[in-house]
Amino acid sequence: MSDLQLETTRLCLRSMRSSDLDDLLMIFGDPKVMAFFGGAIFDRRQMERWMQRNIEHQNLHGYGLFSVILKSQGLLIGDCGLKHMKVDGAQADSISKRYII
Repeated sequence: MSDLQLETTRLCLRSMRSSDLDDLLMIFGDPKVMAFFGGAIFDRRQMERWMQRNIEHQNLHGYGLFSVILKSQGLLIGDCGLKHMKVDGAQADSISKRYII
């Protein structure tokens, strides 16, 4: 899949890349951030698997989660996008967003 990118005045949303690992781990590995989102803290191995699943999802469905970059600082601040998943036994698309700012 090609590298998709959307831009607003403040943000750049682009396809997730393996090079985003360390930045995403700072978010998903932070207990305060994950407490806000109601999720478990990720270690490096869990983050790698999560990212790989998202990249595979993008390749399979042609859409998925984007890395969200704050353009003024070049800082990865979260992820957002559409995710194809099973809900109550039926296939559905879900909107997901997580930002630290």
